[in-house]
Amino acid sequence: MRIRNRFTEFHPIVYSMIFGSVCMNIGFGMVVPYFAIYLGTYTGLDPVSIGLIVGTTSIGSLVGGFLGGTLSDQFRRKKIMLVSLVVASAIYAGFMLQDYALLLVCLTLVMGFCTFF
Repeated sequence: MRIRNRFTEFHPIVYSMIFGSVCMNIGFGMVVPYFAIYLGTYTGLDPVSIGLIVGTTSIGSLVGGFLGGTLSDQFRRKKIMLVSLVVASAIYAGFMLQDYALLLVCLTLVMGFCTFF
């Protein structure tokens, strides 16, 4: 009975933020293994470069957490979350349309920003 009361104490926005975060992270978690296979097959990059490209997402999410918190304090949270979702969708499309390793690093860095906004 006491546990049920703790869950009702949260504002409904908290539930939507948690749901959105979980969906983004599950989606990206499903994409990463296939992204590494795609990079190895179609771009001909070596495993070290593929690891750096995929690992750049962690750096982006670390910085994006701080940046997203600051931006959501200055602007409305809903607006920041929607912009982040639109940019993440564009980045997924950008992954298919490029062939350069440096552009991949930039895209994965921005993707890391978007997963934590």
